[in-house]
Amino acid sequence: MARADKDDRIIGYVAGLDEAGLQEMYRYQNTSGKVFEDRRSDILVHLFNHHTHHHGQAQTILSICGRQPPPLDLLAMERGASAPDLRAIAARLAG
Repeated sequence: MARADKDDRIIGYVAGLDEAGLQEMYRYQNTSGKVFEDRRSDILVHLFNHHTHHHGQAQTILSICGRQPPPLDLLAMERGASAPDLRAIAARLAG
């Protein structure tokens, strides 16, 4: 359920940004302390791309363990398929 909660926070954050907020430069430092400044939209693209990488790793691990990962086909969802209820899946796996 933590993943679904984090997704809700990210969705709320991005939904609250207007075009100016997306284009705004954002200054931050990485875990090594090096300072960077990038456009917020570029940082968000990186965040989603990085999430996709880890999602693929998780899907592979679930498959290796004999679990059927939930379908997350973006194009299918754009055509009207429902996104899986991650909270229900987590509750079922925990139970």
